[in-house]
Amino acid sequence: MQTQKQFKWIKIAFLWILLIGCMIAIFRFSSQIATDSNTLSTEFTKGFLEKVVPSFDQMDPSQQSSLVKKTNHFIRKAAHFSIYLVLGVLLFCLFSFYQGYLKKRMIYSLLVGLLYAISDEVHQIFVSGRGPQLRDVCIDFSGVLVGITICVLARYLTQKLRKHISIAS
Repeated sequence: MQTQKQFKWIKIAFLWILLIGCMIAIFRFSSQIATDSNTLSTEFTKGFLEKVVPSFDQMDPSQQSSLVKKTNHFIRKAAHFSIYLVLGVLLFCLFSFYQGYLKKRMIYSLLVGLLYAISDEVHQIFVSGRGPQLRDVCIDFSGVLVGITICVLARYLTQKLRKHISIAS
């Protein structure tokens, strides 16, 4: 019994470390001045396109630049969504270790995710060339929502599978 309790606290500590690491990553990305942030995402987008668009290397530089520019915006927003999806998963997993109903854990996870998305945009007021955008809060919150939804669905399917296996045994 003692070992199970210790293992639970190890899992909780590990989730806290992952959650804080995710929040630090978000903060660091938001701390980049606009030109550095754009350079990083543009380079990533160009590398991505070189791998997924077979004819990218044969395009003339203006075509490449145009495609990178069009794709870069989507990649940046997908990055917002993705890192907040991870944040939503981590929040829900962490709150799952504490007592309370599923609905309450979902609400706490959503609320913390929303507050962090808002604080991230407020933080950008103080970063050169950056500023808050309501659209980014919506994208970030959508990521949190999808992350939590994935967790709830996984939990539901796991419970159904366990029930099915116990009935079959």
